[in-house]
Amino acid sequence: MRSAAQLAVYETFEDVYGRKSTIDELIAEVATFTQQSVLWVCAVVVAGLQLWNKVELQPFGIYVRLLSLYFDPSLRGRFITGYWSSEPRRLVFHRRQILLIAKLAVLHCSARGTDLRFNADRFGSVLLKANDQFDYGLLAQFKDSDRPVAGREDFAKIIAEMVAVGEDASAEILPLMTLSHLMLTRFANELRSRPDFVDVAGEYQKAAGLTIEEFEAMIFGVHSRFGAEMSKKLITDPGVLPLKDENFATTAIPVDKASAFVDSLAAGPSAMAHDLQRDNNGPNDFTIFRKFPLIRQYYNLHLKTAWCGFLMMDNLFFLEKVLTGPYWNANAI
Repeated sequence: MRSAAQLAVYETFEDVYGRKSTIDELIAEVATFTQQSVLWVCAVVVAGLQLWNKVELQPFGIYVRLLSLYFDPSLRGRFITGYWSSEPRRLVFHRRQILLIAKLAVLHCSARGTDLRFNADRFGSVLLKANDQFDYGLLAQFKDSDRPVAGREDFAKIIAEMVAVGEDASAEILPLMTLSHLMLTRFANELRSRPDFVDVAGEYQKAAGLTIEEFEAMIFGVHSRFGAEMSKKLITDPGVLPLKDENFATTAIPVDKASAFVDSLAAGPSAMAHDLQRDNNGPNDFTIFRKFPLIRQYYNLHLKTAWCGFLMMDNLFFLEKVLTGPYWNANAI
């Protein structure tokens, strides 16, 4: 039997320090760090905390460990107390927060700056300031008056403030993949006789060189790689974090197909920044990560041991690719 829904809110800079931070203030702080280190730390939070999963299934030990890295003891105690409170439960980390920070790093950071991995205590204020950016103040007029909600404009304000986050309503993976497979195969084939029919699965196979079944298998396998075992390994072996070409070596997938798969889901920061400069609709717009849930990174470029790795920015957007990936491709035809 499913438990009753619980209300949860996020700790903000305004809650802690009594003033709301601005997006410009957040950008200025993020920009002091190297791009690669910010993206790495964001990926550590995503994988370590299993941020895609329901809150009660996320490892509390990792939650405490991250708090100890990013906040001083007094705030850490406050946030642990908030975690165990009810109605509402108070949380520090969530998907939109980390995606916003990663997006700002793509847009505003460079190879120059402070390495955040060695200055973790400076990340706490960034996390809290990011949480400030999702409250648009549209409901203040209702709080300060007894006027009832009425009319299209009032409801539009409520909807804008209540954009679904989904942390506590994580997708059930097997039903998601089953439905997606049926939508791309059996249900789509029932429309094949229509004059406007587009063979999405066939077009994807021609473009990417992958069948839908191969694509689905690799999606599931990569998601599993970033699962609970990864969360445990990160503590003793941080280098396990990026997805690498060699991770596919133990599978039956040919190298060229593995490369095509990753290329369809990943992009480097410069290409992502180019897309964002052309189309970016504010702090709550994460279209770029729906398109590219993996970020391509190059490490040790100054050495002969240089290598390429891929950081997972959001598992739920990655899993959505089971259905949307072939459609992204068809849309580009």
